[in-house]
Amino acid sequence: MHPFNDERLTELLGAHTPPCISIYLPTQRSYPANQQNATFYRNLLGEVEALLRQKYPGREARALL
Repeated sequence: MHPFNDERLTELLGAHTPPCISIYLPTQRSYPANQQNATFYRNLLGEVEALLRQKYPGREARALL
């Protein structure tokens, strides 16, 4: 994972070629509900990967994640 700094923000705000992927995940802040955040994130990644595989070959879809 890249450290988040001004340079990274500039890169993220710049022009990109498709596909661009955004994952929005409401998170829980308090225990014990926050223990599920990682599981929800993994599940969302799985859904995104499945959608990408419909259009891109396996390795290419995985590389996009």
